[in-house]
Amino acid sequence: DSACILVPGGFGNRGTEGMILAAKFARENQVPYLGICLGMQISVIEFARS
Repeated sequence: DSACILVPGGFGNRGTEGMILAAKFARENQVPYLGICLGMQISVIEFARS
């Protein structure tokens, strides 16, 4: 059980789909989400896809 999800910055495509799944999980389950750098961009991508 976790209190929130933190997605840090990163480089390249490695792990991007997994980060998008984490953002989707946070949005659908109302879990607090903090995206730093690429992590914030990932949350926008996930929102646009939904």
